[in-house]
Amino acid sequence: TSYVMAEGFETEEAGHGRIQPLDERSMVVAFATEPGIDSRLKDIIEASRSIGARVTVVAPSTEEVLTPLADEAIRVPSVRESLLSPLVNVIPAQVLACELAVSLGYNPDLIRTDQPRYGRANRIVFPPGTH
Repeated sequence: TSYVMAEGFETEEAGHGRIQPLDERSMVVAFATEPGIDSRLKDIIEASRSIGARVTVVAPSTEEVLTPLADEAIRVPSVRESLLSPLVNVIPAQVLACELAVSLGYNPDLIRTDQPRYGRANRIVFPPGTH
């Protein structure tokens, strides 16, 4: 874990008030996984950038509309079967979370259990022998 609060939204949901909390300290990760949503996702990316948020697009290697608009692009293999899409997209998200944790000085494997107050809280939520 990177210890950074994050929320996920579908493209249409993001356009209905979800961009208002964004500012220049925000990071938006847009997953361009479904064909045909390029125009709406493009609007969200452009609006996020106009506010000052940093945008990373995770997209198939064949995608050419959205990635030029982003600050960074993470390319994933194109998949024909939509059921496989989560598999190729979750890996970059996990790597991003890990790299973010390390850049912030956290060990993503410890889940803060090395810090006394978080260790105590973890033992309350998950008493020894129950998890």
